[in-house]
Amino acid sequence: MAIFVFVINTNAQQKVKAPKVRLGKIDKKWLEMKVYPKDSNATAVILYDKGETSIDTDDLSVIHTRHVRVKIINKAGYKWSNVQIPYYISGIRGESVRYIRGYTYNLVNDKIVKQKFDPKTVLTQKLSKYWKQKTMAFSKVKEGSVIEYTYTIKSKDFRNLKSWYFQKSIPVAWSEYKVEVPNFVKYNVASRGYLINYSIRRITETKASGMNSQIPVKTTHYHWAVKDLPAIKKESYITILKDYTPGIEFRLNQVNIPNGASTNYYTNWATANNQLLTHENFGAHLKFNTFLDEVANSIRSKYSDTTQRVVAAYQHIQSYMTWNKKKRIFVYEPLDVVYRKKTGNATAINFLLVSLLRKLGIKTDPVVLSTRSHGKIKPSSSPMINRLNYMIAQIKLNSNTTILADATDPLLDLGTLPYRCLNGLGRSVNNQGGSWIFLGNTPSSTQVGVEVTLAEDGTSKAVASVTQKGFNAYDERKKLHQQKPQKYAEKFWKGSEYAVTSHKFQNSTNIYKPLTAKYTLDLKEDANIKKAGNMFYITPIVAPDLHENPFKPKTRQLPIDFGYTFKQNYLFTLKIPKGYEVESMPKQKVVSLPKRAGRLIYIAQKQKDKVQVIIRFAINKPVFLASEYLGLRELYNQMIDKVQEQIVLKKI
Repeated sequence: MAIFVFVINTNAQQKVKAPKVRLGKIDKKWLEMKVYPKDSNATAVILYDKGETSIDTDDLSVIHTRHVRVKIINKAGYKWSNVQIPYYISGIRGESVRYIRGYTYNLVNDKIVKQKFDPKTVLTQKLSKYWKQKTMAFSKVKEGSVIEYTYTIKSKDFRNLKSWYFQKSIPVAWSEYKVEVPNFVKYNVASRGYLINYSIRRITETKASGMNSQIPVKTTHYHWAVKDLPAIKKESYITILKDYTPGIEFRLNQVNIPNGASTNYYTNWATANNQLLTHENFGAHLKFNTFLDEVANSIRSKYSDTTQRVVAAYQHIQSYMTWNKKKRIFVYEPLDVVYRKKTGNATAINFLLVSLLRKLGIKTDPVVLSTRSHGKIKPSSSPMINRLNYMIAQIKLNSNTTILADATDPLLDLGTLPYRCLNGLGRSVNNQGGSWIFLGNTPSSTQVGVEVTLAEDGTSKAVASVTQKGFNAYDERKKLHQQKPQKYAEKFWKGSEYAVTSHKFQNSTNIYKPLTAKYTLDLKEDANIKKAGNMFYITPIVAPDLHENPFKPKTRQLPIDFGYTFKQNYLFTLKIPKGYEVESMPKQKVVSLPKRAGRLIYIAQKQKDKVQVIIRFAINKPVFLASEYLGLRELYNQMIDKVQEQIVLKKI
């Protein structure tokens, strides 16, 4: 009997016949295939990947089986013949891996030769306190081989069904996932991925099974399939690849045991908000905290202005506490213990900030989020608390002004978030049910001025100033604090034609003022000032980062996520040597993306004995869709082309 499933692809929904694949049986055509027709550069191809997950209604154990078949095309694909199977080992909810089987197939003298995998060769490795990994290393693998394997994972933790990701770093010819759950266990089902709209086939049937077969149990069947997915490749300016990889995740919502107890979990974000507020490792930390009374009273006595009190509280926590670099949504120690230790995870430190500000009578709420390296959260999806791993503070200064704060870094000014937090949306947690908060910074800016004095003999000297504000200032302060000033200066101008002879920095520790730097510079040999007879040809050099497009590929699959908006302003001033005049200079140019999402303004002008080149470049939104990539790439190309245009001086 033919089985039909709904197929997910980038074009349209269609019915496709599911391939019939049996362990130990393979079609000769897969061994004869030298190149994958849909991607001639592929080093390997996943021919078949099928997962099935079900819950035993007698003991609520979860059974997950997987069957995979991979074609090895060349030596670069050999790594796919080493298969890692991670599994959870902590407590009664630990997992066990069973029934590992597999084969290596080769074509020898036009005949299929099958090598059975020896389960005794499986290596077991402890990854951490909670995780182990089994590794299958297939033998007899060569160019053209096909490997095949199956395994089963059994778990007592029905709270977390196995997630499934359809797309891989190599092409996938077929990927399929089936899940069967009894209807007395309800799950939030969330889709992940950027490129694919999921089509779901759900079938509900009643059958008498489990519960000693005395109570009929309805079972919900989920079935997804994907055909001919291209490889997904990591690209610049993204969060984590899983954010863009199409997949399915499950999180327990509700348990209604027939003739038994009923338990609700995180059914929606409002429910999640309330449960977080009462959670012993989250909301309970906001109660009492009398150990902060002395600090609050001291701040109150020194300052009467709300903003001053906020700054003082922020600076106290920021300087008193040291972040242990851990990102956790929960805090497992009392806050007074964390405070005495002077160190804790990010949530603990920001809970201290929230608590101190509340003691000062300032409305402050926790905001939970997922960092960029942990993946995005979607308002439209059901709440999955394991997708959250960080907390910051939302501070209401007055009726018109609300700011976000993270006290984990002594170089962060109040109202600027670290790059790790710039990940779309966070969720405030409060007695009003919480709300979605945009995790953005005020626009960052960099202003660079270079003034070059040119002598008649072609020698020159230059001075430069650099002023940075917002996130850019924070980012550069971090670099400056991590190395010697001279080393920092050399790295900043690396790639330009300038050599740094002196430098001076201001406000490297004063985080509430712009970071400024002043340099004296020498032009290196063969720099972009050329003398030919009675002519000078000058290519204005205003910064080292204006000579290479960060977006080199002609096409792109994934959106571009800068994380924040920014402005870059450059001013190049050339003092004309005596006895020379301007023969030609670049023409003005203005380029804008739709809705001014990105903008370039280029102006060249003569003022008395000087020529000035002004460049204003702005990215006015943090995220661009893949469909906007070509326009963004061309904007950068236009800027780079313009900065290569020359000023020509002629001897009078």
